[in-house]
Amino acid sequence: MLPQCVARLLVEAPRASSFPLPGNPPLPDLNQGSRMTFRSARNLCLVAILFLSPSVAVAQNAETLFLEGMSAFRKGDHQVALENFRAVVRLDPSRVEAVRLMAESQDALVQLMLAGGEFEAFALEVLESAAARDRETRRDSSAAAEDAAACLSGDYSDRAKAIFQLGRTYGPFGVPPLVDALGGTEDRALSAVYALSRLGSDSLIPLLAATQADSAVVRRGVVQALLQMGDLRASARLTDMATSDRDGSVRVLAAAGASSAGAAQACFDQGMAFYLRNPASGLTEGENHGVIWKVSGSSLEAMEVSPALVHLELGKSYLGRAHALGHPRSGAGLALVYSAAAAVLTDLGDEDGSTMQAAAALTLGPASLSAALDAAMELGRLPESLVLVDLLASSGDSGLLPATALRSTTPSIRFQAAIALAHFGHDSNEVVRSLGDAISIEVHRAVVIVDANDARAQGLARNLQDEGSSVIVATSGLEGLSILLQGLPLDAVVVAEGLPDFYAKRMVREIRRLDRYSDMPVLVLGNDSTGVIDGAEVTNNISVADVQASFQDLGSGRQRAEDAAAAAAEALLEVARRDPNAAAVAALQLAGVLNRDDAVAVPAMKALGFCGSSAPASALLAVVADESRSSAARAAGAYALAGLFARGATVVNSEAVLQAGMQSGDAAVMAGCASALGRLPGRTAHTLVPIGG
Repeated sequence: MLPQCVARLLVEAPRASSFPLPGNPPLPDLNQGSRMTFRSARNLCLVAILFLSPSVAVAQNAETLFLEGMSAFRKGDHQVALENFRAVVRLDPSRVEAVRLMAESQDALVQLMLAGGEFEAFALEVLESAAARDRETRRDSSAAAEDAAACLSGDYSDRAKAIFQLGRTYGPFGVPPLVDALGGTEDRALSAVYALSRLGSDSLIPLLAATQADSAVVRRGVVQALLQMGDLRASARLTDMATSDRDGSVRVLAAAGASSAGAAQACFDQGMAFYLRNPASGLTEGENHGVIWKVSGSSLEAMEVSPALVHLELGKSYLGRAHALGHPRSGAGLALVYSAAAAVLTDLGDEDGSTMQAAAALTLGPASLSAALDAAMELGRLPESLVLVDLLASSGDSGLLPATALRSTTPSIRFQAAIALAHFGHDSNEVVRSLGDAISIEVHRAVVIVDANDARAQGLARNLQDEGSSVIVATSGLEGLSILLQGLPLDAVVVAEGLPDFYAKRMVREIRRLDRYSDMPVLVLGNDSTGVIDGAEVTNNISVADVQASFQDLGSGRQRAEDAAAAAAEALLEVARRDPNAAAVAALQLAGVLNRDDAVAVPAMKALGFCGSSAPASALLAVVADESRSSAARAAGAYALAGLFARGATVVNSEAVLQAGMQSGDAAVMAGCASALGRLPGRTAHTLVPIGG
């Protein structure tokens, strides 16, 4: 299996589907390259290596270490290779001199990525170091405007050099000053068209936005540039402009690049290509700069958004246009995009934004939502599927929830569908079994320990595991980073000073550079020389209690699993009240969750009171007797026993436990125990309770 970073480079192709989608060409061949070649990758790597050097002399040393490391890597001596790469890392990858070296080594970078583990972590780290500086440079609008001026005058050779430099330095951020020039003199406008057409694919997305400019002169210039670029992704917009632009000359010009499919179909296909991140006709990772381009008058403006939303906003724009033009499947396409955006915004912690996207999806109508759910499941889009199940559940019509959702091979989709159907009054064995499976899913906390002292790390790991946490141990900083780069849902990282490649302070800094873990608790087991570390808690001793105390709320994905378990327990209680025999299919799973949190355990115990047999009686009695459990849990256990006793169940020592509960002083527990005592088989004695206690 390819490492995750290589998968990101390739960009996942959409799966085959009966949902009408644009053509799905095969993934690019790594040996031949596509938009990103091995030569460009080599350039990236060597620029990054220079980022590891504090001076020219040190840069030469870093380069030597890197080349020696690659030589050892290719000979199969991975230990020597890692020692060299760790030595490069110790030079501290933070210097701007690095930009020169990345120009020569992408094949090496790709080889390291394919190797995975510490090799992958090293390659990604140097890339990220270069990218941080590159981002600041690209967004310097004043400098871009100054450099763009050189593209508009002078002889051909000088302008060609200036255009090349503008594109290499600023990418899409070099487009706005050239678009501004389209409204100038004829010579200046023609020079701007020429420059725009030769900036490369990075200029396409802002140019597509510029087709909405107020000025017909600017729109004509943009269309000319798009036609000269020859990028097929412009065809949908040109097809639309060929029939809808308010200026006749623009319509005639745009027709030269129009598709024979018509505007509605072309916009639908392009919108789906952006949504699916089609490698040939969507947005590549290299073109995603975390901005959405908008036009104010006839000037381009970049709006910062999460990179995870850029392709969705582009897809939404084209699918929205297809919808306005009457495309029959555009409603389902838009529902897919809105649900994907809602899921992403939830992951980013923007619940208000997520709610707004979900609300927009609801305006499309339940038929579009149902068709979108079928497509999402067929495409394997889990986040969208879960959002769409919830939206359909809110419609109040179970007939709109596709039957395929309940038979999905993806558990979370099946669970959400079963919960929705149970609330609609469906009590089939298929629904109840799925609910039983859902309440059995338990989420564990996850911790990474990065410590060169393996015995110490394993000791803490065992203690955490005994308390129910999942633990991964790494013995070096790069090994720890390679784990973090997999994007696992983690609750804390423990870093011990004395790693072979990083100081603890450096390790913390690298962790904080990863957006996913920017707020995750980091505990540092330091020594006298560690000092204070921003973004981490430094201590000379770390216990299980310290790690557990640092835990924050669960992330959205794991919280969804917890919420689904609680919702399934409530749904089973609803089924048990309607039809105890139907709920009895899940009685074993209900009995297995009595020690879970109240959100799951309390409704499960209540359900057992309606549908349980003698089997869980002893476990329920243990809950009643456990004074460490909440009042709600103990009372629910007692009322469940009352239901079991009413159906003839018996359990040893039940009367003594229930009598003790009667003396607990907790009104809810006392009432539950009294109810159970009143139904206890064979009991004839009556407890006299004096007035006033």
